[in-house]
Amino acid sequence: MERIAYSIISQAELYFGAYQSNYVNENLENIEMLSKKLAILPFENKAVDIFGHLKSNQ
Repeated sequence: MERIAYSIISQAELYFGAYQSNYVNENLENIEMLSKKLAILPFENKAVDIFGHLKSNQ
């Protein structure tokens, strides 16, 4: 069975959204539940380089 995963950057965005919301505690709890069910992928050095390059060209 394959596991669904998301990146650590996506998790950071979820936390940002939670702290910006009207339901901070509920959203933080939902993030915790999600992180227990899904694998969290690291943001590798090569991905950081590619991100920086792409972002600079916007």
